[in-house]
Order: sequence, then structure tokens, then C-alpha cells
Amino acid sequence: MRLKLEGSWSLALTLFYLGVGGIQILALILQGLHPPHLGVLALLSLTAAYGIIRRRWWVVHLVVALFLLGTTFGAATLYSSIRLQTFYPDLPGLLFHLGLIIYLLLNTLALIYTLRYRRAFQQQPQQE
Repeated sequence: MRLKLEGSWSLALTLFYLGVGGIQILALILQGLHPPHLGVLALLSLTAAYGIIRRRWWVVHLVVALFLLGTTFGAATLYSSIRLQTFYPDLPGLLFHLGLIIYLLLNTLALIYTLRYRRAFQQQPQQE
């Protein structure tokens, strides 16, 4: 398996989706598999990381779907958390809110990068 990472942006995007997928799996396990949508988002994030590494044609569509799902999930969670506790009730709450804001920003940057360089991903599948 030959990796097709070309440039630091592709590496950063891959690490972002690997990190997000790992954090979502950890949160799912710590919460007793309670919110099942975290498992779906984690699986999609890890699949996106693989698609970016291998420069698969379907990764553009997956990143767009992850942007919509992740933004909805992140914004709804941030909004309800702020409504229940204010923005910085204590240090863990503040870090949680800042983490969600950073996630939303990185999610948007991932979408912009993928759409900007979609031609690099949308080449026909190659036989290996």
C-alpha cells in the first residue's frame, strides 16, 4: 500500500480526521455507547482519512457530508451547552466549548481545502 500524501495540507487533513474519529470513538466508549450517532461520525471520519491518504474520488462527497453532519452536531451541542451553563462556567466547560469551536473551524477549513483541490481527488479510480 503506497501512501499518496502530497503536501502538508493533505497530512494535516488526514491527521484531523484521524484525531476526530479517535476522539469520537473515545467519547462513545466513555458514555457507554449511548449516543449512537458518534459511532457513525467516527466511522465516517476514519473513512475520510483513508480516502485522503489514498486520494480516492469519493472523498470529496464524504467530506461535504461530514461537514454538514459535523457542523450540525457541533453547533447544536455548543448551543445547548452554552444555553445550559453559559459560555465559561468552569475550566472543563470552557475547554469543551473552545474545543467545539476549534472543531467547527477546522471542519470548515477541511471542506474549503477539499473543494479547492477536488480535481486531485476526483481522478478515476486506478487499478492497483
